[in-house]
Amino acid sequence: MKTVAVYPSCVISLKCPECGTIDNVTNEYPPDNDFTLQCPTCTETFLVKLNHRQFFRGTIKGLVAYSLDDIKDPFAISAKSAKAVDISRCGIRLEGKMRYYSEDYEKVGNLLTLLFNIPPNKRLLKVKAEIKRVVIIGDYKFEMGLSFINPDVYIDQAIGTFLMP
Repeated sequence: MKTVAVYPSCVISLKCPECGTIDNVTNEYPPDNDFTLQCPTCTETFLVKLNHRQFFRGTIKGLVAYSLDDIKDPFAISAKSAKAVDISRCGIRLEGKMRYYSEDYEKVGNLLTLLFNIPPNKRLLKVKAEIKRVVIIGDYKFEMGLSFINPDVYIDQAIGTFLMP
């Protein structure tokens, strides 16, 4: 049996915020901290901020009911629904249809009540979350990144169990 040595490498594709040139940055190891980069085309220097994840994100499928009100029923009049895309111990990402989108409702900083369940449990989980990011995807979809606010022990255990390999 022959052996092949593979050296770890990291290639990051970045777009210059000034001129829009896309360039690849190659390092032996992924960067640990934010770093500056100079564009090879326009020679503008810009800061690259790294988004460090504290917890693993798992793929999840299912509907999530959400509302600005403190709802207890996913079919409440004030409840909207969106599809869960992924979840971590700290938050969840939802994908919704643009026809249900409202700039005032799905706004960064708004606090929502979420109702959802996680396989294999059938119990409805209720948690408060803050909208951290809203991204419009084309004409038909939008995504929201939400951060859980003080989830109780049961919710934390349910999510942790779901994320275990």
